Amino acid sequence: MGNYGLKSKDGREIVTVMLVFGAISLTSTILRVVSRRTRNVSLGLDDYCMIGATFLIMACTVVVILMVTNGGVGLHANTGEVPFTDIQFNLKMLIACQVLYGTGLALVKTSMMTLYHKLFGIKANMQVAIYVTGAIVWAWALSIILESFLICHPVAFNWNPTLPGGGCGNRNAAFVIAGVLNMVTDFMVMALPIPYIWKLQLRIGRKIGLLVAFSIGIFVSAISMVRVVSLMNVDFNDLTYTLPIPLMWSMLEQQLAIVAANLPLLRRVFSNVLPRSWLGSSAYGTGTPSGELSGKKPSARGYSLTRMDAGANRSEITSESPKAAASNPQTRWSDDDGQSDTELTVNAMPPDGIQMWKDFRVDSTRSLELMPDKK
Repeated sequence: MGNYGLKSKDGREIVTVMLVFGAISLTSTILRVVSRRTRNVSLGLDDYCMIGATFLIMACTVVVILMVTNGGVGLHANTGEVPFTDIQFNLKMLIACQVLYGTGLALVKTSMMTLYHKLFGIKANMQVAIYVTGAIVWAWALSIILESFLICHPVAFNWNPTLPGGGCGNRNAAFVIAGVLNMVTDFMVMALPIPYIWKLQLRIGRKIGLLVAFSIGIFVSAISMVRVVSLMNVDFNDLTYTLPIPLMWSMLEQQLAIVAANLPLLRRVFSNVLPRSWLGSSAYGTGTPSGELSGKKPSARGYSLTRMDAGANRSEITSESPKAAASNPQTRWSDDDGQSDTELTVNAMPPDGIQMWKDFRVDSTRSLELMPDKK
């Protein structure tokens, strides 16, 4: 390995971009965990998948930085600026990047699908859609890994093109096909919750807001398109000079995918630092009043009946007062406590269900006359 530092202009630029957006993506994952902890909610499979994806994508960021500082990415290889040994180093690191890229994005999408399963998994057709989409996503990731090693024969020809009798397939075409299939899986994952969000018992504006929150990944797909175009321009005869732009877009795609997947779960965090009017309110949406009814007698007790339709029907009567019921996270859903719209499952409430509240009052000051059975 050489010691090029950041003397290449293109190398400096991509390192700067990656560090900025890498910090943003890492922060979004940390805030996701903090949001769970502040609500005393244990981490779920979706959170662990996101943490794993963040770790892999951060590792990929480190690999690309090493390619710049120790592999001479950004400098010309065909003019002797980068020796052959450093070109071999970059070719090996390129394989590592591809493996981390495929696995990292697959984990991001798995995290999203696991969350959808929590929120909408009571529907059998949704479960099937998630499992099928998940299988396609991981088949794509596996194809990325296999293609990284098997596109050249023998395998060592991937990083040592001087081996006699070796050869490679069209690597540019393989990159483009993998990129297009990645965009297809993006749209498949983003489309999963749309029909169920539209059935939520919310105002139209709120539904649209949720759709936007869940579909923010479309911007990541736009970056994927730009990345695919940039991959067509990779020249393996001058690899180090033509790699910076494709590497930058590849890293941006991964880092922003993490942000897009975490953002819908950070409403509670934002509610603590941003004006409430910026986040909107669901005061007139599905929910329950949070105050005591005036004029109640001290001896009267309130019984709350919660009925959930759609999916698993269940009804329960509790002897909590309305105030206690309002403070019980298992018996209410309202934005007034700063909950994220996407964390309905924490409250055990199907998102397409209807929550109906009825208050019953039992006045214990009245005597109850028992009539003897007549035989």
